[in-house]
Amino acid sequence: MTVRFNKSDQRLLGTWRSDRARTVQFWGFKKGARIGPVRRKEFAKMFGKLTWRFTRNRCYTKYNEIEHTLSYTVVAADSDSVVLRWGESPDDEQLLQIHFESKGRFHVVSGWNVEFFRRVAT
Repeated sequence: MTVRFNKSDQRLLGTWRSDRARTVQFWGFKKGARIGPVRRKEFAKMFGKLTWRFTRNRCYTKYNEIEHTLSYTVVAADSDSVVLRWGESPDDEQLLQIHFESKGRFHVVSGWNVEFFRRVAT
């Protein structure tokens, strides 16, 4: 791994939207979870709405009408991923690893699941 402390990574720049179909296709539910077809359909509706727009040092998120602005720094990168330190303020910063799949697609791990994103035109 090559450690860098750049403000951004060219691969991130632009707008990304949650890919509902791919995320739901690969989403796994905890063993023993009682989620019938109606609840699964309702659950799936939350995906495909989240957008992330990356500039050189900020990420603007939007889910429905809820918007946040997060500062970020790339703290590590390799050919397949970047690790960000990001947050709304220095007190709430977290690390996030973004895994690039192909041009215009990436995913992030969420617990034991994965949320997929695709680049969208702005």
